[in-house]
Amino acid sequence: MVDLLDENARGVLFDIYDQEFDAELPHEDQANIIAIKNGDDIEAFVTAEVLIRADMWWIKEELRNTPKAAAHIRTLKNYLLKNIPAGSSVITLAGCDTHRKIFEHIGMRYVAGDVYRLDL
Repeated sequence: MVDLLDENARGVLFDIYDQEFDAELPHEDQANIIAIKNGDDIEAFVTAEVLIRADMWWIKEELRNTPKAAAHIRTLKNYLLKNIPAGSSVITLAGCDTHRKIFEHIGMRYVAGDVYRLDL
């Protein structure tokens, strides 16, 4: 049977998220978890999570690699953190080493894997 798991039913997935995905179990407001169940046993599931993609970070060329650029990045990050819903997941795509360093510096963590996209 296919079932949309509510907050109570999804708790059994905590260890799977932690051990297999190195991630926190998302809150019901941020993601749907659709499971295939055999009785009470979950045999498979997919997470349909709302992600905020904070991308296309840009600094005027003559400001790059300056303290002012770093301050601008911090200001943008702080604005994002203040104005997105609590519990949200924010992703960004790094196209070069400079981007990777910026994202790590502002507290984002690297997640291994390939990105696939589907526009609906």
